[in-house]
Amino acid sequence: MSGDRFDDSGDDDFDFSSVRVLAQADLSLESLVVASAPLNTMLGQTVMVTVAAVVSSDGPSSPMHARMSWGAGLGATPVTTSTTVPALADGEQREVEGRYLVSCPGPGMHTVDLRAAVWPDSNDDEDPDLTNNEGATTLTIDCVVPVAVNIKPGSYPNSVRYGKGLVSIAVLTTEAGEYGLPLDFDALTIDPQSARFGDETLVWTDAGGAAERHKDGHPEYSLELDEVTSDADVDMVLDFLSAETGLHLSSTEACAKGRFQVGGAWYTFFGCDSVRVVDHP
Repeated sequence: MSGDRFDDSGDDDFDFSSVRVLAQADLSLESLVVASAPLNTMLGQTVMVTVAAVVSSDGPSSPMHARMSWGAGLGATPVTTSTTVPALADGEQREVEGRYLVSCPGPGMHTVDLRAAVWPDSNDDEDPDLTNNEGATTLTIDCVVPVAVNIKPGSYPNSVRYGKGLVSIAVLTTEAGEYGLPLDFDALTIDPQSARFGDETLVWTDAGGAAERHKDGHPEYSLELDEVTSDADVDMVLDFLSAETGLHLSSTEACAKGRFQVGGAWYTFFGCDSVRVVDHP
């Protein structure tokens, strides 16, 4: 019919265009705190430290995929350098955990800087305010000097009466490398009143242990760990009440911890030796 119209090809009946949609949200790092860390560790060792970061989004795009980046100053290394924060909603505050390995390079108190930042996870997304994306916190840790301790010098297996009597120990003066120790140590620099002795966990965490019975130490040429040799080094002998040590009948090791001074600065020492706790006179 002459009035009809036909389109022989439908290929040109549609037109297409692409539009790139950008997400935009004001991400911020609300806080960064140390969540879990030891107060002290042994010289030369590395410990795990956990931090908790709180991040938020102020929109307008919601949700926004974000990413945390972790950094640190000298003495700390992030376990991973970044963490994804998926679908962070407008107005939401979310806690994100980061972990660091912190090393003890030298004796004494060491402070390390721990840093974090939050960014859009996609390079195509935008954050209009970058002034609130980063934060930092610090961790101070006491790097403890390991020492050689001889419990009941001249005896083995170092029998300790359960809850009775005195226990004498010698903290030995040693040279670097002796007994595998990293530093020279002069036992006469110990403050006897700072010393605690007893159950390893109690002493290490400063939660217990016996104080020096006489509030003073006794410089002596004590026997070495072989219970036979006596060298030319003057050692420090300390006495403790067994009842205050926290040792129990199943204890196989006891430890001493305290402070010592070198060049006007104070440091912490720690050392252990084997024991046999007996419940008889």
